[in-house]
Amino acid sequence: MKNGLRRLLAALLCLVLCVSVLPVPAAAEAGTISAAGDGTIEKAAESGSIAEAAVSGEETGIIGGQDPENGAVLREEVYINPLYADVISEEDLVRPKRDAKSRASGEVYSTEEEAGVYVREHMRNREETIVVLVAYSVYQDNPSGFLRGIKSVAMAHTGDPTEGDYILWQYAGWKGEAKLFINGEEYYVQVTYTVTYYTSAEQELEMDRAVADLLDSLELRGKSRYETIYTIYNYITNVVSVFYLCFICVHSPTKRTLLYTI
Repeated sequence: MKNGLRRLLAALLCLVLCVSVLPVPAAAEAGTISAAGDGTIEKAAESGSIAEAAVSGEETGIIGGQDPENGAVLREEVYINPLYADVISEEDLVRPKRDAKSRASGEVYSTEEEAGVYVREHMRNREETIVVLVAYSVYQDNPSGFLRGIKSVAMAHTGDPTEGDYILWQYAGWKGEAKLFINGEEYYVQVTYTVTYYTSAEQELEMDRAVADLLDSLELRGKSRYETIYTIYNYITNVVSVFYLCFICVHSPTKRTLLYTI
């Protein structure tokens, strides 16, 4: 009975490792998981990864009819990752640094997608404070979903296991602020995200090296999919005990951290 349980658990962990090695799409075609508006997780019919849900949001300077004020706060929002909503609160998130630069310099992005790609690159480096400039027209198109829309693009699946939907499972939440600035006839929004991560860039790099060393030691290059799965399964069966595997599965927040511990 014990050996049977051990091999079953090893098979499950083997499947996790194979997902990281083999070119398998990260998102399912149907029946994927999404986040409800109240921060809970529910089943969704359309494809995609876990969507984001705002815990709180406040529009403080929506412009309509009146002359806009330079530096006006258009929206402030706090988001808790619904995966950890039962253990994380707003008080646990990193506080925005008030002594940071009040205005960013650089390109003003004209679409939500362009801004999201910019944020994605900085999240991959685990930057705590991310400032991006976006055309005011983008904000006008969807004021209430502006901050979450950019972040959704940033964490969309890209096929790169170090970014996008991987980070979706790897952070506690964020605080966002959108401010309006005027430069001559140009109106743009300065978006500032303060993100709370579970790992640092240095820890991620150390983990990537450990996983790469492990895969190299298994000599998987040139093997078929079946041979790859068989090799990984045998490795896990030989080195991981039932108790240790259960402990890791319970306490590890992400599949890559799980791999790193072996």
